[in-house]
Amino acid sequence: MRSSQGRASLAVAFVLALTLAQHVNAQPRPIKVGMITDSAEDDPSVAAESISIIHGAYMAAVDRGYKVNLVTSGLGCDTDNIAKEVERLVKVEKVVAIIGPICSGTTLAAAPTVNALKVPAISPTSGAIAVSTAGPYVYRTLATAESYVNTIMEYLTPKFPTIAMVYDDSLLSRDWTGIAESFHTQHGGSVTYKAMFSVENSTVAQVEELTRKALASKPSLLFFMATSSVNPELETAFIKTARAVDPKFPVVMPNAFDQATKDALEVKGANGTKSYPLVGGIYYAGDKPYAKDTERYKVMFGLKYMPELGRGGSYGSGYDAMSAIIVAAQKAGYSKLKNINKELSSKSFTFPRFGGETGRFNAAGDLAVGAQLQVFNATTGDAEELVVP
Repeated sequence: MRSSQGRASLAVAFVLALTLAQHVNAQPRPIKVGMITDSAEDDPSVAAESISIIHGAYMAAVDRGYKVNLVTSGLGCDTDNIAKEVERLVKVEKVVAIIGPICSGTTLAAAPTVNALKVPAISPTSGAIAVSTAGPYVYRTLATAESYVNTIMEYLTPKFPTIAMVYDDSLLSRDWTGIAESFHTQHGGSVTYKAMFSVENSTVAQVEELTRKALASKPSLLFFMATSSVNPELETAFIKTARAVDPKFPVVMPNAFDQATKDALEVKGANGTKSYPLVGGIYYAGDKPYAKDTERYKVMFGLKYMPELGRGGSYGSGYDAMSAIIVAAQKAGYSKLKNINKELSSKSFTFPRFGGETGRFNAAGDLAVGAQLQVFNATTGDAEELVVP
């Protein structure tokens, strides 16, 4: 879910053949599907997320018993070059559909070309509001911004009437913060402080200062919104400053935080145990977990002994995107793959989602899926469902 905006990436385009044992009589040859993730070789967490999306897509192909040649690209957050990359994938590589891009701004930059070439593109991670109006060939397998933010604010606003907000200047963060502010004020709450910092240029000292000013406004809740493009050191600085005086001060981070942030806040006990007291109780809007299918995913890709690749959490939305494309291709028929978008946009179209639920897109190309209210555990440092009485 942690998408970012406008980050330059290095193209890695290579072809990965997904050869399946199950034969499909109606499919004489594999179809080509573009996969536009983010190479982000300087950011292990983003790289892990990209790998998880590719793995999720492969898992869906195996489950559907369909043959796919996945043509990958690392320009999922390269807004400047994405149009040419989409054109290359369609005209040179001959893909019939695309999974991606990753970043909201890049998805919006790709939209005119995607719509002009009439190739469906399904982003697994773009959360900006404007993606809903990007055109008839643009879809996403991520809950909408309103779904994530309203889910958490419905619970928090009655409990915490005053809120101070600190957020980065990415499109996604501005959208989510705006939704949260509107919901909060429309339901009787007030905003005591609001400040934005630069993704590219802000320092730890600047974020610490903004957080101190937010606390000085005497809120009952601190709101911090950051995308994965934000340096984890800035998230760490916010959490440490926010809870310097009161380690349990109410905090909401609707887009959670980076794995590196969690690692930086780890506390080791004398007996070798680990805990994360400063993240305990932080509120978060997450995706519904599917323990059984996640376990199957980890076993399939060796994540039991490669835990560093298990930190990316977008395999479910990658699975959903590929599953939708395959079902649409099957319905269209191998000789009429140009009709994939016609199937995807049909009111009656459904497909199997990760976790076994039935997926369907609405008229805006958004997946009809809700978010789950979660809270971080101080012992494990992981998010878990917050059960409301």
